Amino acid sequence: MKYDVAVFMKKYNLTKIEIAEILKCTLPTVSIMMQRKEMSLAYLERLEEYEELLKKYDDQFETFNLIKSIKYNEFKFYDFNRPLNHSHVRFLEQSITQNNLLHYFPILIFIENEIKYIVDGQHRFQACVNLKIPFYYRVIDKFTFSISHINSASRSWNLMDYVLFFVAKKNENYANLKSLMDKYNITKVYTVISLIEMVKKEQITPKVLKSGKFVFTQEQLEESVKIHDSILHPFTYMIKNIYIKDFIVAIRNLYNRKELDIGEIEKRFKAEDWDYFFKKGNDFITVLKTYKRNKNIQEAVKCI
Repeated sequence: MKYDVAVFMKKYNLTKIEIAEILKCTLPTVSIMMQRKEMSLAYLERLEEYEELLKKYDDQFETFNLIKSIKYNEFKFYDFNRPLNHSHVRFLEQSITQNNLLHYFPILIFIENEIKYIVDGQHRFQACVNLKIPFYYRVIDKFTFSISHINSASRSWNLMDYVLFFVAKKNENYANLKSLMDKYNITKVYTVISLIEMVKKEQITPKVLKSGKFVFTQEQLEESVKIHDSILHPFTYMIKNIYIKDFIVAIRNLYNRKELDIGEIEKRFKAEDWDYFFKKGNDFITVLKTYKRNKNIQEAVKCI
């Protein structure tokens, strides 16, 4: 097949500049010509390499069924989309303006009730909306969409992104975890996990959370609330912010070893008996450090 640039432009609704962008990736001369604004179809067709490159591009469109669109209103974000990071959107706008490679990074969507839902690429989509330029998308089967699409996302997901993803997929275990976070206004997943580990009596790794295999039943949620209210909540009268991972881990360790005496700890705080904590070991020292930082006591704590 002989690749004619004008025919190719019409086939995929591409502009001359967009065709040039494809060639620009590997041909420095194209980049120079674009900067000088001397680009022409005749110039493109004289390039020996253009036919091979356009064939690769053609194969990509045929293989992945890429579609070009500027109809922004036809697309909606799905429940498990991350909240937009506007600084990342601005970064993408600058990157796209300098070198538009959107055809290599299509947005993934699935169609439900004739609505096009974005499942990956919402930041690229918003950047295109702001720039008022076309974007490329590929339709995937909703039922084959899985965690593998998350792992290929252009910006890494944090643990909260995974939690929200599985909550949106109606996973009750993750919904219970989110409920516990909301109840006590805990913002960090690894902090609430330290509390949950007191109930489950086992370590919960990020790998388990990301896999979707995390288990946290309604009964375990209720038990977590009881433990929180009995052994963590009393510290709110002494410490401004108790939702610090190291502090909760220390309290958990003391609780498991049956060394936790909240009344005695409070008495030692009031008496400023710091030696009591030093003699007791690392977990007691962590409790003391948390207390001092939250109480804004300026006195230096030796040996910490």
